[in-house]
Amino acid sequence: MKTTNAIEVNKKIREMIKEKLNMAEGADEIKDEFSFGVANGFDSTSLLEFILELEDTFDIVIPDDDLIPDNFSSISKITDYIVSLREE
Repeated sequence: MKTTNAIEVNKKIREMIKEKLNMAEGADEIKDEFSFGVANGFDSTSLLEFILELEDTFDIVIPDDDLIPDNFSSISKITDYIVSLREE
């Protein structure tokens, strides 16, 4: 998937979350403030798997120095981060 369109990136991230967590609600119902914590089904291992999936899906490499909570604390933060990587 080669895109820097924030809307498309955001939509794909929502679809990935829905699939990973087998959520009943539609992907468009997942809020931008979705928290990637244990309460929502993400532990450290599943978060790492999700990050690897993001790299594959968006054809990016996330440097270790960028693996900070601020970049991955919500869907909107991840969207902004991926779009910024794709624009470099």
